[in-house]
Amino acid sequence: MPRKDHHKKTQNKLNVKLRSDNIDVSKIKKIVKKLIKERKSFLSQQLNRDEIFAKYYELENSKINKLETQIESLISKINRLKNDKNLYQTENNKLKKELQRIASRYDDNKTELESYYNVIQRTNYVLQEVFGSNKI
Repeated sequence: MPRKDHHKKTQNKLNVKLRSDNIDVSKIKKIVKKLIKERKSFLSQQLNRDEIFAKYYELENSKINKLETQIESLISKINRLKNDKNLYQTENNKLKKELQRIASRYDDNKTELESYYNVIQRTNYVLQEVFGSNKI
């Protein structure tokens, strides 16, 4: 397969991955690195065949190196975001459990207070009966 077709096929594969719903960063990273490697190889072959000037090669190579740096930066940010997401999910689960524990304790205390309230009401009723009828 000619180099140009191979490069085009790799680009199409990347586009398909980027458009899919289930984006796997590691696969995209692998494809992008492959594209960069192919581009560098293509440029060096052009330079060796005297199809391009050394200045143009250096310019393109510096652009590719900047792109590689940006990609690595993005990948590290993605990894950091994944770690933060996991941390927040863990914290969220802890808070949910604590909230459930508090809600359960509230329900228990509410039931207990209602029973105390009923006892106090009955006691009050009995005391009113006793003091109201002057049986003492």
